[in-house]
Amino acid sequence: MPHCPFPPFVTPGDGTVPDAQELLDRWNARWPGTIPFGHTVRDTSGEGWVRFHTLTHGRQVIRDGRDRRAAWRRWIRIVSDLQALTGSPHSLVVGALWPVGYDVRGAQDTVIPDLRPWATFPDQEDEDEDVREFEFSVQRRTFDAHELVRFFLVEHSITSDELLMPEDMSWAVYVYDGGIDVMTRDPETARRLAQWNVRWLPPEDWVGVYSWNRRSRPRERRLYRELADRASWDEPDDEDD
Repeated sequence: MPHCPFPPFVTPGDGTVPDAQELLDRWNARWPGTIPFGHTVRDTSGEGWVRFHTLTHGRQVIRDGRDRRAAWRRWIRIVSDLQALTGSPHSLVVGALWPVGYDVRGAQDTVIPDLRPWATFPDQEDEDEDVREFEFSVQRRTFDAHELVRFFLVEHSITSDELLMPEDMSWAVYVYDGGIDVMTRDPETARRLAQWNVRWLPPEDWVGVYSWNRRSRPRERRLYRELADRASWDEPDDEDD
């Protein structure tokens, strides 16, 4: 669990979202001691986390229109199933205020143009280090199907840190290049979502970190062996002192 020596606080300023404190109280109740990054929410979700691949064979890059359609259809299905299981539709986007290039910011502005300052989360991994502070923004946004696809394609391509959440913050979805992480406070919801979409789970013995998995297909087992062999060849030889 991320170490927070000081509690998060509402980011001061005229542009801060009006109900920032209410949202922060809700976050602290749902995800205590957690900074709203995709990987930190994942790490504190325990059995409430489930990962899905967006492309076959764990590929990360969308190569063509066929890949693009396959990826966003998985995304729409997973978000729809999650909302059906929980009865909580998405209505919030939470994101870190990172300094990013104009191209990334421009892509984000096409789908989430109205992010407003929300809260600041102090973080300190070592007592001897200075306290770092991460500022987060929030936007209330209910996407229609077309907008939800655009949001997914942008997030998938830039691997940003935005979380899609419902108003009660009971679950979060994080998109990265090649996958979709679903984090919920209810392990049963994660289990059922994994069962409903088992074919998109990472196969057993696959590279990387994942939660539930499925039985590997012969082609996947061959590919995994090839990846493992390639990794061993890439390892540098130990040098003599």
